[in-house]
Amino acid sequence: MDGQSITHLGDWGKALDFVITDEGESTCFGRCEQKEDFYCYNKPVLAPADGYVYTISNIAGDNEINQVDTRKNWGNTIIINHLNGLYTQISHLKKDSFKVRTGDFVTKGTVVAACGNSGRSPEPHLHFQVQLTPEIGAVTYPYPIGYFFEKEKEKQVLRIGEVPQENSTAWNVVASGLLLDAFEVKPGKRLRVKYNGEDFLWAVATDAYNKTYIHCRKTKSTAYLENDGTMFYFTDFEGKKSSPLYLFYRSCFKLLLSSEKEIPVKDFVPLTKEHPAGTRWIQDLLAPFVIFTRIKYRSELVEVDNMHFPEKVVYLTQTNTVSFHFKNRRKETSVR
Repeated sequence: MDGQSITHLGDWGKALDFVITDEGESTCFGRCEQKEDFYCYNKPVLAPADGYVYTISNIAGDNEINQVDTRKNWGNTIIINHLNGLYTQISHLKKDSFKVRTGDFVTKGTVVAACGNSGRSPEPHLHFQVQLTPEIGAVTYPYPIGYFFEKEKEKQVLRIGEVPQENSTAWNVVASGLLLDAFEVKPGKRLRVKYNGEDFLWAVATDAYNKTYIHCRKTKSTAYLENDGTMFYFTDFEGKKSSPLYLFYRSCFKLLLSSEKEIPVKDFVPLTKEHPAGTRWIQDLLAPFVIFTRIKYRSELVEVDNMHFPEKVVYLTQTNTVSFHFKNRRKETSVR
């Protein structure tokens, strides 16, 4: 973005170009003279989110390396209408590689075409942009990517709701099938829980706003949650802090559903239940001006028996209550 290419200047400065590199950060192998020598050439291109195929342009052949087609600037292109006022444009695709048609509904991850070298493209790469109108080559709009890993000082770092930096190495977050199944909470499901020798039955349901929640009838407690396929997280809790459902809420407040180890996920737990009772009223009074108590949450996958086909995983979660910049309470939980 905001690079030197003519398609990334001014109104088009928020577009992104993607290539595939090897460990030496090279985009190709061998003599790099043929488009087939480039890692990203002919690789499948996936829909970034749900939507309808608005336009497909399949008008240009692939260039030879270091040659560009300035007449058909964007090359072969697909535009997807995401129905929330946003469109995405994906360009420089391989001719005749489209797997969908105009008007098709596609879900996130659907293969739509293959990466090519068409248009103003000296070597195979993928041009991606978000825009507010459906025309090919419309003005770009800055829009963050939900989740991705980025290399930072030889370590992988989780980015949430950010845009990859120019010349950075980024890759997709792949969810673990085991974790997806473990934290799949569909309406109608019943969860039997034993806590301190006592049996509890939790019911999963949705409210009038289609918000999923877990309800414990015995303790009259309710925990609202989301599972977006990458992250499992709670959004609210109502009821008694002594309920085992609250322990589950606090321990699993936000979990990354990937089998990658030692990726910290951080957030702040709402103060409703965790705030020290003696100072809660003071905080409520001063909330419009200052927040002097925060509940810091952190989760991290610390153990996995098999990266590719895990059967056992262990999370370590922590909550730290910080008042006036002094830590005064710390709780740790192991989630297996």
